[in-house]
Amino acid sequence: MRWIVIAALVAIAALRVQEPAAAAQSPSTSTATGPAPAPFGCLDPSADERGFGFLLQEGLFTRIEFPGAGLTAISGINSDGQMVGAYIDQEGTDHAFLLDRGKFTPIDVPGASDAAATRINARGQILGQYDDANDVCHGFVVEQGVPRTLDLPGAAFTQPLGMNDLGQIVGVYGDADGTQHGFSLSEGVVADVAVPDALATAPFGIDNGGRIVGFFVGADSAAHGFVLDHGVLTDVIDIEGASLTLPFDIDDHGHIVGSYVDAGGAGHGFVLLDGAFRTIDPPGALFNTSAFDIDDGGQIVGATVDDPRASSHRAAAMRAIKARRTPSATLP
Repeated sequence: MRWIVIAALVAIAALRVQEPAAAAQSPSTSTATGPAPAPFGCLDPSADERGFGFLLQEGLFTRIEFPGAGLTAISGINSDGQMVGAYIDQEGTDHAFLLDRGKFTPIDVPGASDAAATRINARGQILGQYDDANDVCHGFVVEQGVPRTLDLPGAAFTQPLGMNDLGQIVGVYGDADGTQHGFSLSEGVVADVAVPDALATAPFGIDNGGRIVGFFVGADSAAHGFVLDHGVLTDVIDIEGASLTLPFDIDDHGHIVGSYVDAGGAGHGFVLLDGAFRTIDPPGALFNTSAFDIDDGGQIVGATVDDPRASSHRAAAMRAIKARRTPSATLP
């Protein structure tokens, strides 16, 4: 699953220097027609992955597993306690689902070979991403039980990652040259999202006030977490002693959840509350744990995963980051 910590590292390796922001435009609900140098799939499932999802509520962990699945990940929760995510079956295929009052409901997206739901908001709108038969990444939105494709005009791929209760969406897209950019989508208008002077920006979450969190590659050729408030960089987030910090979501109180990689290469979830970091590792945590979403009531969801591909993915991504060169020294 590209949207967990290992896959985020691979995404870093693929990011290039950003071009000037594109003019505002309206989203398409059909397959993008822009040429792409190579297919870009947003999901990378494997039958070898093992793990389980979790809910952290008032200090108590609840383990969540789709029946018969090798891996279950919970990536979104709303104020009604509805959760979304994905599971990998025994054949290594990703399936999106809704979990409501203890009942799993599959989300079938037409034309998808793999699919994952990433967010659900207070309106019940579900955001996700899928790969088609050609291994091209698309977004999707489910409203009143009906999924529709979300592709940005002219994009080689579209990968939505975060959504707030107003239906505003953030994520990444690829242009015709394969360069990745961050984007926001609000009331039909698309705008680029970029940390000033950064080599690359990947937004993952947005609160109801429009604050955006994610990670960027700075002038030091390393990846850092960020908070952008209407285009202004207000915080750079780096956990002390971590080789990588990946914020995934922010609530309306400014609390942030995500994942970090320690000196030994293991991934851990975290929550940032009032300036203090707390590690999130559920009982039985495996090699990589991520906290993906937090609601305004403090409920946190995520997953812990054991993936035999982890070390090779991480090494490749970190080599790519260290090899970067930049003329700017404005950012860390």
